[in-house]
Amino acid sequence: MKKIFKNKTFIELFIIFLLGLTPLLWFKNDLVIAGHDAGLPLDPIAHFLDRLYVWTERFGFGADQSVSLSGLFIHGSEAFVSSIVHSLQVEQKIIFIFWFVLPGITMYYFASKIAQKHNLKYFTLPVVIFYMFNHFLLQGWFIVERTKFSLYAALPLILSLLFDWKEGKRGAIKTSLLISLILLFLNGGGSLPLFGGIIIAFLAFIIFYLVKEFSIRNVSRIFVLILVTIITSIFLNAYWILPYGYYSLHSYSTEVLKAGGVAGILGWIRYISQETSFVNLFRLQGIPDWYNNVSHPYANIFLENPILIIISLLIPILAFSSLLIVKKKEVKEKILFFAFLALLSMFFSAGSHPPFGAMYLFLVNNLPGFIAFRTPFYKFAPALWFSYAILIGFALNYYLNIIEKKKLIFSKVLLALFCTGVILYSFPFLTGSFFDYSKSERSTRIKVPDYILRFGEWSQSPERKNKRTLVLPPLNFINRYESYSWGYWSLTPLTSLITNSPMVNQAGLTKNEIEIVDKLYWMMKTNEPGWQDLSKFLGIESFLLRKDINWNSKDSLTDKPSMYTEALKESDLLMAKKFGEWEVYDFKGEKNNNNITVASSLSYLYGDVSDLDLLFSLPNMNIKDPIYVSGDPVNNSIHDLENLTSEIYIKANCIMCNLQWKKIEMEAYIPSVTRGSFLYPLLEIKEKKAKEQASISKETLIKFYLYKSLKNILGLQGIINDKKGAGIMISTIDDYDASLEKIDKIIRTIDDKSLISYSDLLIEVNSVFIKEKTILAELINLPKTDNFNKVFDNLNASHSLLKQIMETINRRVWKTEEEDVKRLTVDIPKAGNYDLFYDSNDSLVHDPKVSFTIDDINYNTVSNELNPKWFYLGQYDLQNGLHKMELRQKSFNLYTGTDTSSIDSSLIKSSCFFSNKISGERKDVYRVSFAYKYLKGDKKIFSQILPFGNKPNPYNTADDEIIFATSDSNNYKIDYVLKKDEDLYLAVCTYPSIEERKIETAYEISNINIRKISSPNFIFYNSLTKPVNGINMNYKKISSSEYNLKLDFKDNNKAVVVLNDSYDLNWVIKNGTNKSFMINGHANGWIVDKNQDTIAVIYQSQDLAKYGFYISIISLLSIIGPYILFKVKLFLK
Repeated sequence: MKKIFKNKTFIELFIIFLLGLTPLLWFKNDLVIAGHDAGLPLDPIAHFLDRLYVWTERFGFGADQSVSLSGLFIHGSEAFVSSIVHSLQVEQKIIFIFWFVLPGITMYYFASKIAQKHNLKYFTLPVVIFYMFNHFLLQGWFIVERTKFSLYAALPLILSLLFDWKEGKRGAIKTSLLISLILLFLNGGGSLPLFGGIIIAFLAFIIFYLVKEFSIRNVSRIFVLILVTIITSIFLNAYWILPYGYYSLHSYSTEVLKAGGVAGILGWIRYISQETSFVNLFRLQGIPDWYNNVSHPYANIFLENPILIIISLLIPILAFSSLLIVKKKEVKEKILFFAFLALLSMFFSAGSHPPFGAMYLFLVNNLPGFIAFRTPFYKFAPALWFSYAILIGFALNYYLNIIEKKKLIFSKVLLALFCTGVILYSFPFLTGSFFDYSKSERSTRIKVPDYILRFGEWSQSPERKNKRTLVLPPLNFINRYESYSWGYWSLTPLTSLITNSPMVNQAGLTKNEIEIVDKLYWMMKTNEPGWQDLSKFLGIESFLLRKDINWNSKDSLTDKPSMYTEALKESDLLMAKKFGEWEVYDFKGEKNNNNITVASSLSYLYGDVSDLDLLFSLPNMNIKDPIYVSGDPVNNSIHDLENLTSEIYIKANCIMCNLQWKKIEMEAYIPSVTRGSFLYPLLEIKEKKAKEQASISKETLIKFYLYKSLKNILGLQGIINDKKGAGIMISTIDDYDASLEKIDKIIRTIDDKSLISYSDLLIEVNSVFIKEKTILAELINLPKTDNFNKVFDNLNASHSLLKQIMETINRRVWKTEEEDVKRLTVDIPKAGNYDLFYDSNDSLVHDPKVSFTIDDINYNTVSNELNPKWFYLGQYDLQNGLHKMELRQKSFNLYTGTDTSSIDSSLIKSSCFFSNKISGERKDVYRVSFAYKYLKGDKKIFSQILPFGNKPNPYNTADDEIIFATSDSNNYKIDYVLKKDEDLYLAVCTYPSIEERKIETAYEISNINIRKISSPNFIFYNSLTKPVNGINMNYKKISSSEYNLKLDFKDNNKAVVVLNDSYDLNWVIKNGTNKSFMINGHANGWIVDKNQDTIAVIYQSQDLAKYGFYISIISLLSIIGPYILFKVKLFLK
């Protein structure tokens, strides 16, 4: 026993395990960890069971979660522990201890091997403790990133195997098999970006190894190592790689869009990389949350405390001093490798931050798949902390060895002090304060009310588990966070952590589904006719009203729950159950499991998915028929759909009726590589290919040159800021001019009659040109120098050319130009008599007299009011093709005050004019205008449109809110778009004087107008009056990814089968050749023949997962089986 306690390995492991109990310090009373991005399930067993299926119903209308299958071991361990302890808090304690200890154990294995080989007495323990206690892991622990921890723990094991292979201790095949086994169990949840640290370590190893010992033999050895590792890893992880790979092939662009599109991703990379300078990275800082979270629980201490700043400077000095002090060749080689690894990981962790940021953005834009690494710091930094731990270990061992020669005890004391110092330097680990990510406001340590867990259990009962439920109120309309009065705050809906039953809010939805569900929320909130029918159309049978939602939280504002009570009191609903602050309402008499429907015909909507709510607000809508929306994905012949069409709805296209130019995401077009860069020739090759692809039509070619011109002008900004040569600037301007001329030439080839079909495109063109014009004006106004006179001459010429093209487009394009005269187009697919319905989309406009034109023919109609929203304008005989419409719709001044008002200020004070309160709705556009007369004083005032209750702020004004009096009488006009439902008002104020002398400013305000700029709706309707008979159907739900159907066609030859889950090409009719199409704007549809009366609808990736499981198990047995047999035989001998 005494020998054990004197054994160094035992003592070190004992210390590691003792430190591994640190998570026990984080739990107080009955608090658990949940919220933010933690994603920790509140019902681990249900969560694990759901992860066994490729298709989950926890989010919205269902979603592919094939990548989540890779979390089998993570979620399986949590479910296993939960089944034993029956306590969420105890389960979390056990799991947390495991993930805290694991990186320490794997690093101990790696570090102890180095220590034994090179006789490093003081190396192992400080390396391990530095790897366990550091700021990178602190950031990971605040949301308990188990997937990140798994790869963080795998990194030392993989590098240990690589070093053994290099030294000839183990062959390439055996090394590859062991690496693959590690990545089977520690797989980062299958998230490619999380492999960043391992990829960088692997890359550094290959580069370093080949540079040092380059030969054809070594290249082939590395090739075999990599190839076998990839192949065996694929076979071992086939259970999730097969379904996820298949999904990715079909849905890559969809996933990019969910991440905000290319523009959103590039913007996010720049945001994440704001503080990742090499100065910060050398000090192991630059963690994004430290700088962009003003309420960070501990960041300011490290950023402002002089002692901690000095320590942060000493860390790289200590680490890289090992390069200078260690002379032994073998040890020096390893130090050089880890120094190289540290520098390489810094390059990637820095992301878009200068000086190498342009190269990173070039990789994002041009290297397939690299766009996945959109949070560079968090993905590549593990290799940085790993290399620092080793480098510090080498340096510390050297210094302590010198001290040991003089005094043994003192060296051990210093070792203990250093290890203690490492822990104290990451002191939040000892308090758990890192969970309080917004100091004194928000924490991931919360107490979950009992009624939440009771609801979760009830909702998974046999009679409830398949009921699709709409969650009220919605998530925040801007950032999609949800916040509760008892502390939960996250992007992950709480319902997804407590139940597997289908819950609908905006989380996990496609763009189409968000459009539809947002409209449903609006209809319910206003109790607009038709919301019940739209709900049933979407398969929604139940409503969950959460009264504990923190609806007025400053960064997760949503609707007040009481806004929905009127709708929930409708006679066709009843309260099914109440759980504390949660109330559940069901439709009366509705059958369960109506997720699959069948029809003998369909309705055809020529419009957009955002128009679906309009159809349901129309009287006498045929709710039984599914709806195909023109332009949605269709793999059948469109003729097949038309043959089954019984009704046609056509939504007229209101051309720029809100008088707003198209919003252009500039971030997406800022070039990472500009003329003069050594990478620019590669960019030219890519552009040449893009031009060839765009040449298929005038529209695509115009768009190609349009966004090429935008990239040119944005690139020119960067070139001028970087002060590159005048020749490069002039060449870039020439490229820009060439793009403008190409656009102008193509547009001139389009005759006036055909040009109407290009209206939306030309509005997009001028929207981009407006941005370019602003940039050109800024560049022209830069300080001029003799060397750049020709540059400025060319800029002026470009500005004139642009202005001329814009004027030509404005003159020719069909668009709304006045508030009260709306211009529209309507594309009639089939000649016939069409009923016309009109909705002013303005509560103040309710005049039955409607004046409009179709193809310049005037109609003055006294309409028939159908309901509070719609008027019937009669029937019109229209030929197929595109038609112009014009509507005269009066707008009303919402300002109710006096015609004239004045503002007058005195020293240090400002005087303001305030309008009355105006109730606004999200996405409404308001045009504010007034005349102002300068009387005396300052020739500058400001105007702001503010949420009611907010005070005007003269020190926070946008450029277009500042008003200059250029003459005695002036006019001002501005448009304002509401981001959420709110009351607003207009304030016009003088600036406070900061002069010592007294200045009084006075203005007269008159002709004040605040008008809502509405976009009216016209629906053309044609009934094809096809005789149809209903089709009967019985179906059985086998699982979330399989349904069996039995159809009775009666006299019909064909039927439309609809699965109301989110559209995905992986949903198929088993053993059938039927091609799917998007129906109902978001769901899966098939046309089936009468001989297909018994069919199975399956999510075929589930079969891939099943076969993948077989492959993974066989592969695992093939690898470990021979080893086990060998050991058994050895034992028997």
